[in-house]
Amino acid sequence: EIKIMGGVVTALNASLGNTLKKGAYDLRELFHATMESAIGLTLFFVAMWVFIFSFLIIANGIGSAIRNENTTCQGQLGSEKDGYQNFQCVVVEGGAIISTISGLIALSFFIRMFRHQRKVVRAINYLPS
Repeated sequence: EIKIMGGVVTALNASLGNTLKKGAYDLRELFHATMESAIGLTLFFVAMWVFIFSFLIIANGIGSAIRNENTTCQGQLGSEKDGYQNFQCVVVEGGAIISTISGLIALSFFIRMFRHQRKVVRAINYLPS
């Protein structure tokens, strides 16, 4: 919605002759601040889940050492397994899923940042010297 309002203000500036230039700048800065906040929140939640699963993986390793079992999930979840084996499956598969998701999110942020940096460099080239 902020980006749409920024487009409207830019269109009005084009027709009125930059009378709303400060308003357009403020809306653009508000949009960027909102996006930075959303990115920060996303990174916080991903980091939180990775942190939680790292503790669960450590607990899985300790429990497997005590029970003298393998630390991987073998077979399918179900009633033929005891509770600890089901816990192992959830931890191992959940850790892999969270790692994949966090890697994809980080990759998308890096791609967006790279595109933004290219735009900034192009804009700098057009500045008067």
